[in-house]
Amino acid sequence: MGYGTAEIAAALGIDQRSARRRAAGEAWPCARRQGRGGGREYQPVSLPQDVRDAILAWELKKASQAGASSVPAATAPVSTGAVPAVPASAGLPVTPAGPTSALTHAQRKVMVARLGFIREIERRVDGGMGKGEALNSLVAQSKDGTLPAHLARLVEVANDRGGAERGLSRRTLQRWQSLFALAGERALAPARVEKDLTIPPWAEAFLACWRDPQKPSVVDAYTNAFGPPHAPHAGAPSIHAVRRFLDKLTVLAREEGRRTGNAWLSLMPYVRRDTSDLTPTEIYTMDGTTMDVEVLHPDTGRPFKPEVTFVIDVATRECVGLSIALAESAAATLDALRMACLYLGIPAIVYADNGPGYQNALWTAEGLGMMDRLGSTLTHSIRCRPQGKGLMERAVKTACNVVKQFITCTHADMDRDAAKKVYKLSRKGLKNGQNILPTLREFAGQLLARIELYNATPHRALPKITDETTGKRRRLSPREYRRTFVDQGWQPCTVDASLREELFMPSETRKVSRGWIAFHDGKYFSKSLEELHGEAVEVRYDVFDASRVYVWSLDGVKICEAELDGNTTPYLPRPMREAAAEKRRKGQLKRLEAKANAIEPGAVILRPESDAPEMLSDVLVAGRDAREVRDVAAIDVTPLPATTTPADDAKRPLFMSSIHHFRWLMEHRDQCTEADEAWLARYATTPEYADLADRYAFEGIAYAPQEAAQRKAG
Repeated sequence: MGYGTAEIAAALGIDQRSARRRAAGEAWPCARRQGRGGGREYQPVSLPQDVRDAILAWELKKASQAGASSVPAATAPVSTGAVPAVPASAGLPVTPAGPTSALTHAQRKVMVARLGFIREIERRVDGGMGKGEALNSLVAQSKDGTLPAHLARLVEVANDRGGAERGLSRRTLQRWQSLFALAGERALAPARVEKDLTIPPWAEAFLACWRDPQKPSVVDAYTNAFGPPHAPHAGAPSIHAVRRFLDKLTVLAREEGRRTGNAWLSLMPYVRRDTSDLTPTEIYTMDGTTMDVEVLHPDTGRPFKPEVTFVIDVATRECVGLSIALAESAAATLDALRMACLYLGIPAIVYADNGPGYQNALWTAEGLGMMDRLGSTLTHSIRCRPQGKGLMERAVKTACNVVKQFITCTHADMDRDAAKKVYKLSRKGLKNGQNILPTLREFAGQLLARIELYNATPHRALPKITDETTGKRRRLSPREYRRTFVDQGWQPCTVDASLREELFMPSETRKVSRGWIAFHDGKYFSKSLEELHGEAVEVRYDVFDASRVYVWSLDGVKICEAELDGNTTPYLPRPMREAAAEKRRKGQLKRLEAKANAIEPGAVILRPESDAPEMLSDVLVAGRDAREVRDVAAIDVTPLPATTTPADDAKRPLFMSSIHHFRWLMEHRDQCTEADEAWLARYATTPEYADLADRYAFEGIAYAPQEAAQRKAG
């Protein structure tokens, strides 16, 4: 309810003209009065404090003169959330109506403190004092410092003005009583000063530069919108006003446009998935990650980061499957699933991402894929939404902390300078034979130990129990929680021992052709396939053993094992081929003897490992007497040792290579011509000489240009 200048003048005890003059001079907010002859209307909350106090006293006086009785203080509500309606005639400056739950902590403290003084007045009135006497006694005790301790502590809070020296006044206590009588305890709370949440006219231009995925700073966004902070455009706000505006925005309003995708979703509300009604093996979740550690590659001996695939049972949070591979592949994920099925049981649902390790025929092929053979269902998380696999992501993060046990860790937490030093040392060690990288076997051992620790550690998502040893409350570990299901009669769907090897082998469909199956660049045969010519069969294989495959009918009945090249024989018998080769060798030797005899009549050929020419007589000369061979000059084809004589050294040889050429010239400098010296000078500038310079220097034949110049001058 608003008041006109006439009512305000009556409350202040002045004439209406003076009231209008004061209202205009102090710029009291006003509005046009609707009805009742028009004019201006002033709301009490917008008037100065002394004017509001005068209006309150005037209203109370007018109400008492009209015989209207106020609501007794003893019957006013104490802690109800609803606020009684304020009489239409009582336009008092009270806090807007509403539940006390909407108050801030500061407002509630002031309200409770003021209510304490009202209750003290009621207590003294009930004790026989008059209301005026009760008020005067409180004021007097406040001035001389004799207030009860519990009330003395409330004076500063109830005044809400600051300063411990402020005491109580009769008028203040009366005002609190009046507010409480009219609107209950909610009216005792001071009005809250609301922030100015109006959007400035320049906000749109600034936010257009601020809301960018590159996340510009405040200075950069301000410069793009209004110019540099020290010399902005005309009419632009200061950068401090911009910072204050950003502080008023919510996190979502401030980060809109600066975050997208998963970064934006991390600020949005999310749905929690409840797993309390699940049982073990009902859902397995799988995920792979490249470990942040360098280990020694088992094949190449070079550093690499292994790919690890984890399988987590959703109900118990237990890690039940694990595989370590050189890279992500279908074989790696199948190996992890195989371990999980053999360790705990066959799952009803496998929950994985959309990676190539799961989106392949080995997993999903109808009738042949692993899901159909196990009777399980494969379901995928939403693409590019890791939040949907938060349970697995958190478990993988815990397990991957094992990399910090290795010196070659490359985790983001690793000190960058230390990581760089280890990188250089590891590469240098590989060259010098001083390897510091862990082997794949060492890494696997540490990882398995870490998984064992994880499965035996209390998990915050599992129920609580009282530890029998310590007597304290704690969470169950994944393994303990799984045992609670076993104790309740739960039984897993296990894999039969006879199927453990064959069930998890990948398979493909092939046609039989006359007992043979062409498969993966090989041909496999079995006599049992003779009657299945032209029919399609299921071929199961071990990815680590290509010597055989396992053939099953499309109905799931095992037929046989087919061997690689199982029905293959040599093109001709080996003895026949060996006899033919020996015959060819003898013919070659016979032709060689004939050529030697054409050059030197009567010559024979000696084998390099024999000194007796007669041992070859029967081979070389059919029907010839061995005694005649002893007197014949023999041609020895055994390589002679590289011996030379001084006479031989004096002869210039035929050079077989530039290295041979260089060595001979440096060893026979007295025979070098000007052309030889020019050749040596050119050769000394070639890359070949640079590669062998140390060797030449060690042998004492390095080329010296100064020596060559002296020889030329001499």
